[in-house]
Amino acid sequence: MDSSLLNQYGGPVILVVEDHRAVRQALRELLLVAFGAIEVLEAANVGEALQQVMAHNVDIVLMDIRLPGVDGVTGARQVLEHSSHSGVVMVSNLDDIVHRRAAARAGAKAFVSKRAIGKELIPAIEGLLAARNDEPFSHGGHDRIVEGSRHGAAAPFAM
Repeated sequence: MDSSLLNQYGGPVILVVEDHRAVRQALRELLLVAFGAIEVLEAANVGEALQQVMAHNVDIVLMDIRLPGVDGVTGARQVLEHSSHSGVVMVSNLDDIVHRRAAARAGAKAFVSKRAIGKELIPAIEGLLAARNDEPFSHGGHDRIVEGSRHGAAAPFAM
């Protein structure tokens, strides 16, 4: 892995932006089990997310669409304005073509339905990290576009 993706723990920095504390904590645990040596940051809204990306070298941002105040699609755009190297993965129950396209237009690199987090999230993150290191994706479906299946493999966007 490229040393620019390493933090004090030896792995990437992942920011979870989710307004429900229990969901943030569950995602944190999932990420720590899956990746081990990573740093997981948390934010309950876009304002907190912006503070985190300005204070840390964030590699991946997991962004819910429904957030208090500024929505996640707008938030993704704002995060990328401050941290263009970060890869944004939209994570939402709003799994339809309208929200997938809005997320892609905002600069998100993948979309994961909350109903399929256990199956899709880790491969989507692995794919983004591998792409940043010019490695092949480690999961199938990397060529799926925004219209990807609703409950199939995570759909990295064709950019």
